[in-house]
Amino acid sequence: MKKAWVGSLLCLMCACSHVWAEDALFPVVVRFHWLANVEFAGILEAKERGWYAEAGLDVTPKGWENGVSGLDEVATGKAHIGVQEGATMLQARAKGTPVKAFATQFQRSPVCLASKEALGLTTPESLKGKRIGYQSDGGLLMIDLMLKHQGMSSEDVTLMQIGWDLKPLLNDEVDAFVAYMTNQPLMLKEQGQATNVIPAYDYGYDFYSSVYFAHEQFLKEHPEIAQKFLDATLRGWREAFAHPEETAKMIVEKYYPDGSV
Repeated sequence: MKKAWVGSLLCLMCACSHVWAEDALFPVVVRFHWLANVEFAGILEAKERGWYAEAGLDVTPKGWENGVSGLDEVATGKAHIGVQEGATMLQARAKGTPVKAFATQFQRSPVCLASKEALGLTTPESLKGKRIGYQSDGGLLMIDLMLKHQGMSSEDVTLMQIGWDLKPLLNDEVDAFVAYMTNQPLMLKEQGQATNVIPAYDYGYDFYSSVYFAHEQFLKEHPEIAQKFLDATLRGWREAFAHPEETAKMIVEKYYPDGSV
């Protein structure tokens, strides 16, 4: 009887310790500035392999949603960590938004102006008189800085607001459009369309990109959480670079079904 009682007690303790371990995980909502794809491979790998949980974190990654501002979500406490363009971060800080960067993925921004190769658009000067598509205020800022860097202005081109898909370029509605070098040129290549890209960082748009940030108060109160998140994320990035094919397959299957491995 005594042995049975001790055994039951041990089982109960094990069950409780499991519940306590789960309850001890610190919830962290991470808001991306674009769809959950390989641009966020380090975070998604760490999530899938349980490395955040090992660090005591319950991380919930959330991709871009139309009409939802990741900056506002972090500033109002709806998300704990965000990923955003460096230029957008600086604009937010200038307006007094209480957010602060603590890491970055890209030392240089991958944003560019992409065009069909046959048009021969390889420098800002070659864009004179051309139609340039943009999707957001961030894209407008990039174009403005690139043109000013070369002594030009928006009056030298025709600016057209477009959607996020490739149709305006493929249908010759625009001559060039704001794109990410890690994304749209590859999508265009899959459709048999060779492209030229004009890197924004070559022409005055000198910012970090995919910056990790949080609310100032969160970083003050929980610096260890930001460090644990970063450590596990870097582990995820090492795994992604070591096994890119497996990582791409996992992300397309679980997070980006409309994407291409």
